[in-house]
Amino acid sequence: MSSRKDRRVFRRYKHSSAFSLRISDHSYEAVTTDYSLKGIGFSIDSAPNITVGSPVRFSIDDMKIDDEGRIVWAENVNSRIKGGIERKTVSGLLGHYPLADMLLDIRDSRKDGLLDLRHNKIAKRIYFLTGDIVYATSNTEEDRFIEVLLRIGMITSDQYYQAVNAAKKTRKTPGEVLVDLGYLTPEDLLTGIRRQVEEIVSSLFLFEDAHFVFIEDVRLSDETVRLNLSASNLIYHGIRRIRSIAYLRRVLPPFDIVMSRLSNADITLQDLHIEETDRTIFKLVDGKRSVKDILDESPAGELGTL
Repeated sequence: MSSRKDRRVFRRYKHSSAFSLRISDHSYEAVTTDYSLKGIGFSIDSAPNITVGSPVRFSIDDMKIDDEGRIVWAENVNSRIKGGIERKTVSGLLGHYPLADMLLDIRDSRKDGLLDLRHNKIAKRIYFLTGDIVYATSNTEEDRFIEVLLRIGMITSDQYYQAVNAAKKTRKTPGEVLVDLGYLTPEDLLTGIRRQVEEIVSSLFLFEDAHFVFIEDVRLSDETVRLNLSASNLIYHGIRRIRSIAYLRRVLPPFDIVMSRLSNADITLQDLHIEETDRTIFKLVDGKRSVKDILDESPAGELGTL
Protein backbone atom coordinates (compact mmCIF):
# COMPACT_ATOMS: atom_id res chain seq x y z
CA MET A 1 0.00 0.00 0.00
CA SER A 2 1.31 3.42 -0.89
CA SER A 3 1.41 5.99 1.87
CA ARG A 4 1.92 9.72 1.36
CA LYS A 5 0.39 12.77 2.99
CA ASP A 6 0.23 15.89 0.85
CA ARG A 7 1.24 19.16 2.42
CA ARG A 8 -1.89 20.50 4.06
CA VAL A 9 -2.79 24.10 3.29
CA PHE A 10 -6.31 24.42 4.67
CA ARG A 11 -7.53 24.21 8.27
CA ARG A 12 -8.86 20.83 9.32
CA TYR A 13 -11.87 20.07 11.52
CA LYS A 14 -12.54 16.89 13.48
CA HIS A 15 -15.57 14.95 12.27
CA SER A 16 -16.93 11.44 12.64
CA SER A 17 -19.71 10.26 10.36
CA ALA A 18 -20.43 7.05 8.44
CA PHE A 19 -20.44 7.53 4.69
CA SER A 20 -20.35 5.64 1.43
CA LEU A 21 -16.98 5.52 -0.31
CA ARG A 22 -16.53 4.09 -3.81
CA ILE A 23 -12.94 3.35 -4.85
CA SER A 24 -12.61 2.27 -8.48
CA ASP A 25 -15.30 -0.45 -8.81
CA HIS A 26 -15.77 -1.25 -5.11
CA SER A 27 -17.97 0.38 -2.46
CA TYR A 28 -17.05 0.57 1.23
CA GLU A 29 -18.65 1.79 4.43
CA ALA A 30 -16.18 4.34 5.75
CA VAL A 31 -16.05 6.84 8.61
CA THR A 32 -14.81 10.41 8.35
CA THR A 33 -11.99 11.41 10.71
CA ASP A 34 -11.63 15.07 9.74
CA TYR A 35 -12.13 17.43 6.81
CA SER A 36 -10.94 20.67 5.27
CA LEU A 37 -11.98 22.84 2.35
CA LYS A 38 -10.16 20.56 -0.05
CA GLY A 39 -9.95 17.19 1.68
CA ILE A 40 -11.68 14.43 3.64
CA GLY A 41 -9.91 12.14 6.11
CA PHE A 42 -11.38 8.64 6.37
CA SER A 43 -11.05 5.28 8.05
CA ILE A 44 -12.11 1.84 6.76
CA ASP A 45 -12.37 -1.37 8.78
CA SER A 46 -11.11 -3.66 6.06
CA ALA A 47 -10.30 -3.18 2.42
CA PRO A 48 -7.83 -4.44 -0.17
CA ASN A 49 -4.78 -2.41 -1.01
CA ILE A 50 -5.65 1.22 -1.70
CA THR A 51 -3.37 2.94 -4.15
CA VAL A 52 -2.51 6.62 -3.95
CA GLY A 53 -4.04 8.34 -6.94
CA SER A 54 -7.07 6.02 -7.15
CA PRO A 55 -10.26 7.86 -8.19
CA VAL A 56 -13.09 7.88 -5.65
CA ARG A 57 -16.68 8.96 -5.32
CA PHE A 58 -18.29 9.61 -1.94
CA SER A 59 -21.43 10.90 -0.28
CA ILE A 60 -21.58 12.33 3.26
CA ASP A 61 -25.22 12.90 4.17
CA ASP A 62 -24.91 15.05 7.29
CA MET A 63 -22.57 17.46 5.50
CA LYS A 64 -24.67 17.39 2.30
CA ILE A 65 -21.58 16.51 0.25
CA ASP A 66 -21.69 14.37 -2.90
CA ASP A 67 -18.36 14.64 -4.66
CA GLU A 68 -15.50 12.96 -6.48
CA GLY A 69 -11.78 13.01 -5.79
CA ARG A 70 -8.63 10.94 -5.48
CA ILE A 71 -6.72 9.15 -2.73
CA VAL A 72 -3.69 11.23 -1.72
CA TRP A 73 -2.45 9.08 1.17
CA ALA A 74 -3.29 5.78 2.84
CA GLU A 75 -1.76 3.65 5.59
CA ASN A 76 -2.51 0.77 7.96
CA VAL A 77 -3.12 1.90 11.53
CA ASN A 78 -4.08 -0.69 14.16
CA SER A 79 -5.73 -3.03 11.64
CA ARG A 80 -7.68 -0.18 10.05
CA ILE A 81 -6.93 1.66 6.85
CA LYS A 82 -6.73 5.41 7.24
CA GLY A 83 -6.39 7.78 4.34
CA GLY A 84 -7.08 11.12 2.80
CA ILE A 85 -9.15 12.22 -0.18
CA GLU A 86 -8.43 15.32 -2.23
CA ARG A 87 -11.81 16.62 -3.35
CA LYS A 88 -12.57 17.59 -6.91
CA THR A 89 -14.55 20.63 -5.76
CA VAL A 90 -14.28 23.10 -2.91
CA SER A 91 -17.87 23.33 -1.74
CA GLY A 92 -20.12 22.80 1.25
CA LEU A 93 -22.26 24.54 3.86
CA LEU A 94 -21.09 27.48 5.95
CA GLY A 95 -22.36 25.63 9.00
CA HIS A 96 -19.40 23.24 8.59
CA TYR A 97 -16.82 25.73 7.31
CA PRO A 98 -16.60 28.99 9.31
CA LEU A 99 -16.40 31.89 6.86
CA ALA A 100 -13.56 33.53 8.79
CA ASP A 101 -11.42 30.39 8.43
CA MET A 102 -12.31 30.12 4.76
CA LEU A 103 -11.26 33.70 3.96
CA LEU A 104 -7.95 33.21 5.79
CA ASP A 105 -7.35 29.82 4.11
CA ILE A 106 -7.87 31.29 0.64
CA ARG A 107 -5.64 34.24 1.54
CA ASP A 108 -2.86 31.96 2.76
CA SER A 109 -3.18 29.68 -0.29
CA ARG A 110 -2.72 32.76 -2.57
CA LYS A 111 -5.30 31.40 -5.00
CA ASP A 112 -7.17 33.27 -7.73
CA GLY A 113 -10.88 32.63 -8.05
CA LEU A 114 -14.34 33.39 -6.78
CA LEU A 115 -16.27 32.22 -3.74
CA ASP A 116 -19.93 31.83 -4.69
CA LEU A 117 -22.37 31.75 -1.75
CA ARG A 118 -26.12 31.15 -2.05
CA HIS A 119 -28.99 31.09 0.42
CA ASN A 120 -32.50 30.67 -0.97
CA LYS A 121 -32.67 33.31 -3.73
CA ILE A 122 -29.73 35.35 -2.45
CA ALA A 123 -26.44 35.04 -4.33
CA LYS A 124 -23.20 36.78 -3.37
CA ARG A 125 -19.72 36.40 -4.78
CA ILE A 126 -16.26 37.30 -3.48
CA TYR A 127 -13.38 37.58 -5.96
CA PHE A 128 -9.77 36.81 -5.02
CA LEU A 129 -6.45 37.61 -6.68
CA THR A 130 -3.46 35.74 -5.22
CA GLY A 131 -5.57 35.22 -2.11
CA ASP A 132 -6.49 38.89 -1.60
CA ILE A 133 -10.13 40.01 -1.69
CA VAL A 134 -10.41 42.37 -4.65
CA TYR A 135 -14.16 42.64 -5.34
CA ALA A 136 -17.60 41.32 -4.41
CA THR A 137 -21.06 41.25 -5.99
CA SER A 138 -24.58 40.63 -4.73
CA ASN A 139 -28.04 40.26 -6.25
CA THR A 140 -29.85 41.87 -3.30
CA GLU A 141 -31.30 45.37 -3.50
CA GLU A 142 -29.83 46.40 -0.16
CA ASP A 143 -26.32 45.75 -1.54
CA ARG A 144 -26.78 47.94 -4.63
CA PHE A 145 -24.13 50.65 -4.89
CA ILE A 146 -26.50 53.59 -4.48
CA GLU A 147 -28.28 51.91 -1.56
CA VAL A 148 -24.97 51.52 0.24
CA LEU A 149 -24.05 55.16 -0.45
CA LEU A 150 -27.31 56.28 1.14
CA ARG A 151 -27.02 53.91 4.09
CA ILE A 152 -23.50 55.02 5.04
CA GLY A 153 -24.32 58.71 4.60
CA MET A 154 -22.28 59.54 1.49
CA ILE A 155 -25.40 60.94 -0.21
CA THR A 156 -28.70 62.39 0.99
CA SER A 157 -32.18 61.04 0.26
CA ASP A 158 -32.77 63.90 -2.21
CA GLN A 159 -29.53 63.13 -4.06
CA TYR A 160 -30.48 59.45 -4.07
CA TYR A 161 -33.80 60.06 -5.84
CA GLN A 162 -32.25 62.52 -8.27
CA ALA A 163 -29.61 59.99 -9.26
CA VAL A 164 -32.08 57.10 -9.60
CA ASN A 165 -34.45 59.13 -11.80
CA ALA A 166 -31.66 60.59 -13.96
CA ALA A 167 -30.06 57.15 -14.41
CA LYS A 168 -33.32 55.79 -15.83
CA LYS A 169 -33.49 58.61 -18.40
CA THR A 170 -29.82 58.72 -19.42
CA ARG A 171 -28.89 55.01 -19.14
CA LYS A 172 -25.93 56.06 -17.03
CA THR A 173 -25.18 54.38 -13.74
CA PRO A 174 -26.32 56.18 -10.57
CA GLY A 175 -22.65 56.63 -9.69
CA GLU A 176 -21.93 58.39 -12.97
CA VAL A 177 -24.96 60.64 -12.45
CA LEU A 178 -23.84 61.56 -8.94
CA VAL A 179 -20.46 62.63 -10.33
CA ASP A 180 -22.10 64.57 -13.19
CA LEU A 181 -24.29 66.42 -10.67
CA GLY A 182 -21.26 67.25 -8.55
CA TYR A 183 -22.44 65.32 -5.51
CA LEU A 184 -19.50 62.94 -5.61
CA THR A 185 -15.95 63.04 -6.98
CA PRO A 186 -14.35 60.13 -8.84
CA GLU A 187 -12.35 59.51 -5.65
CA ASP A 188 -15.62 59.33 -3.69
CA LEU A 189 -16.84 56.66 -6.12
CA LEU A 190 -13.83 54.49 -5.35
CA THR A 191 -14.43 54.94 -1.62
CA GLY A 192 -18.08 54.01 -2.18
CA ILE A 193 -17.15 50.86 -4.11
CA ARG A 194 -14.80 49.82 -1.31
CA ARG A 195 -17.55 50.31 1.27
CA GLN A 196 -20.03 48.39 -0.91
CA VAL A 197 -17.67 45.41 -1.15
CA GLU A 198 -17.01 45.55 2.60
CA GLU A 199 -20.77 45.58 3.26
CA ILE A 200 -21.34 42.57 0.99
CA VAL A 201 -18.57 40.49 2.56
CA SER A 202 -19.48 41.46 6.14
CA SER A 203 -23.13 40.54 5.57
CA LEU A 204 -22.12 36.96 4.75
CA PHE A 205 -21.28 36.31 8.39
CA LEU A 206 -25.03 36.18 9.00
CA PHE A 207 -25.43 33.36 6.43
CA GLU A 208 -25.22 30.28 8.66
CA ASP A 209 -27.01 27.97 6.20
CA ALA A 210 -25.57 29.20 2.90
CA HIS A 211 -24.08 26.80 0.37
CA PHE A 212 -20.73 27.78 -1.11
CA VAL A 213 -18.43 26.76 -3.92
CA PHE A 214 -14.94 28.10 -4.63
CA ILE A 215 -14.05 28.21 -8.32
CA GLU A 216 -10.37 28.63 -9.06
CA ASP A 217 -8.80 30.77 -11.80
CA VAL A 218 -11.87 32.96 -12.38
CA ARG A 219 -10.82 36.54 -13.00
CA LEU A 220 -12.59 39.87 -13.16
CA SER A 221 -12.97 41.74 -16.44
CA ASP A 222 -10.39 44.43 -17.14
CA GLU A 223 -13.05 47.12 -16.66
CA THR A 224 -13.85 46.11 -13.07
CA VAL A 225 -12.23 48.01 -10.22
CA ARG A 226 -9.81 45.86 -8.26
CA LEU A 227 -9.48 46.58 -4.57
CA ASN A 228 -7.09 45.12 -2.00
CA LEU A 229 -9.07 44.54 1.17
CA SER A 230 -7.83 43.22 4.50
CA ALA A 231 -9.36 39.83 5.26
CA SER A 232 -8.71 40.43 8.98
CA ASN A 233 -10.66 43.69 8.96
CA LEU A 234 -13.57 42.16 7.07
CA ILE A 235 -13.67 39.23 9.48
CA TYR A 236 -13.60 41.55 12.49
CA HIS A 237 -16.49 43.70 11.24
CA GLY A 238 -18.40 40.68 9.96
CA ILE A 239 -18.24 38.85 13.28
CA ARG A 240 -19.43 41.98 15.08
CA ARG A 241 -22.67 41.71 13.09
CA ILE A 242 -23.52 38.30 14.50
CA ARG A 243 -26.26 38.61 17.11
CA SER A 244 -26.84 34.92 17.83
CA ILE A 245 -25.21 33.76 21.07
CA ALA A 246 -26.17 30.17 20.19
CA TYR A 247 -24.21 30.36 16.93
CA LEU A 248 -21.16 31.95 18.61
CA ARG A 249 -21.19 29.31 21.34
CA ARG A 250 -21.25 26.60 18.66
CA VAL A 251 -18.21 27.86 16.72
CA LEU A 252 -16.11 28.86 19.73
CA PRO A 253 -14.07 26.42 21.85
CA PRO A 254 -15.40 25.15 25.22
CA PHE A 255 -15.53 27.89 27.85
CA ASP A 256 -12.95 26.14 30.06
CA ILE A 257 -10.29 26.36 27.32
CA VAL A 258 -7.45 28.79 28.01
CA MET A 259 -7.07 31.30 25.18
CA SER A 260 -3.67 32.30 23.78
CA ARG A 261 -2.71 34.81 21.13
CA LEU A 262 -1.22 33.81 17.81
CA SER A 263 2.44 34.65 17.34
CA ASN A 264 1.58 37.40 14.82
CA ALA A 265 -1.45 38.70 16.74
CA ASP A 266 0.07 42.08 17.62
CA ILE A 267 0.98 42.73 13.98
CA THR A 268 -2.53 41.74 12.86
CA LEU A 269 -4.07 43.97 15.55
CA GLN A 270 -2.16 46.99 14.21
CA ASP A 271 -3.87 46.53 10.84
CA LEU A 272 -7.38 46.35 12.32
CA HIS A 273 -9.75 49.28 12.67
CA ILE A 274 -10.73 48.05 16.10
CA GLU A 275 -12.86 49.69 18.79
CA GLU A 276 -11.31 50.50 22.17
CA THR A 277 -13.60 48.12 24.08
CA ASP A 278 -12.49 45.28 21.82
CA ARG A 279 -8.82 46.16 22.44
CA THR A 280 -9.52 45.82 26.15
CA ILE A 281 -11.05 42.38 25.58
CA PHE A 282 -8.11 41.32 23.42
CA LYS A 283 -5.68 42.19 26.23
CA LEU A 284 -7.47 39.62 28.40
CA VAL A 285 -6.31 36.88 25.99
CA ASP A 286 -3.01 36.16 27.75
CA GLY A 287 -2.53 32.37 27.80
CA LYS A 288 -3.75 32.24 31.40
CA ARG A 289 -7.43 33.15 31.26
CA SER A 290 -10.08 30.74 30.00
CA VAL A 291 -12.98 31.80 27.79
CA LYS A 292 -15.14 31.93 30.95
CA ASP A 293 -12.58 34.12 32.74
CA ILE A 294 -12.53 36.52 29.81
CA LEU A 295 -16.33 36.66 29.77
CA ASP A 296 -16.40 37.39 33.51
CA GLU A 297 -13.90 40.24 33.25
CA SER A 298 -15.02 41.74 29.95
CA PRO A 299 -16.76 45.14 29.99
CA ALA A 300 -18.86 44.21 26.94
CA GLY A 301 -21.21 41.49 28.23
CA GLU A 302 -21.49 37.96 26.80
CA LEU A 303 -22.66 38.80 23.27
CA GLY A 304 -20.25 41.68 22.77
CA THR A 305 -17.32 39.64 24.06
CA LEU A 306 -18.04 36.50 22.05
